[in-house]
Formats: sequence, structure tokens, C-alpha cells
Amino acid sequence: MCAFGRRSSRAVVPRVLSVAIGVLCAAPSVLWAQPASIPARLSLREAVRLAVQHNPAMAEARAGVDAAAADRVTASRRSNPALSLDSEGYPLFEPARPSFLKNQELTVRLDQELEMAGRRRLRTNVAESGQEVAQHSLRDTARQLEVAVSRAYLSSVLAQADRSVAQTA
Repeated sequence: MCAFGRRSSRAVVPRVLSVAIGVLCAAPSVLWAQPASIPARLSLREAVRLAVQHNPAMAEARAGVDAAAADRVTASRRSNPALSLDSEGYPLFEPARPSFLKNQELTVRLDQELEMAGRRRLRTNVAESGQEVAQHSLRDTARQLEVAVSRAYLSSVLAQADRSVAQTA
């Protein structure tokens, strides 16, 4: 058999692996890049629904609601204890260093915040209010978007009516 006609399996495996990795990395970006399908005839209700689904301001408002919900969960939790270790008096940069535990002072400290006078309850109430504000902001963004889409849609319908009147005249 001729050695020129076949390839070594060692040379083929990296090439196949690199192609597979490239396809796996490129596939999600191609799928995410697909535009939203817009029907040929679009009703006002469908236009508003598409705008609410794909508008970046709505995505931002939804993310704000999620962040406010996470803040509420965080506010309702107790604070974590803090452990610290401090070393003083060890001659680190001197040529004649003594043993590690001689001639130095080690301090181990554990701190836990004690919340008095219902601070956690008050903090949770503030976070719940923030969550309500974020939800109202989401509704307001949706309302503003609906008004803008309705205005643009009705302007388009009016322009089409004007065009048909102008064509008949």
C-alpha cells in the first residue's frame, strides 16, 4: 500500500475535533441571530405583542424586576460572619528570621453583626418596596411601548389610506 494515499489517525483527530468545536461554538450565535418572524399582515395587537417581546427597554425592565427580587431575598437574610487572621511582628524582610511562631503576634478574630431594633425587617420592607417599584416601572415601560407602537401603527394605517385616496384621485 502506498503511504501517500492515507492519513495518519493522529493528524485527522485534531482536525475533526477543531471542526466540531467550531460548529458547537457557532451554532448558538447563528440561532440567536435569527430575526423575529413578522407576518405579512400585522394587526395592532400582534405588533404590540412583538414589541413587548423583543424590545431592549422591556428586557432591561424585566432584568430590573429580577434584580429587585434578588435584593429582597438578600435583605431578608442574616449577614455572614467574618473570620480574619492578623500577624504582627514577624521580620519577613530581614536576613536572620526566627522561627515562624516566635517573635510575632497572631490574632484570630470572628465578627458577627448583631442586628437590633428590627433592622432586618426594615431592610426587607425597603427591598419589597423596591421590588414593587421595579414592577411598576416594568408596567410603565410596557405602557409607553404600547403607546409608541400604537401611534406608529395608526400613522402607517393613515398613510396607507392617504396613498389609496391619492391613487384613486
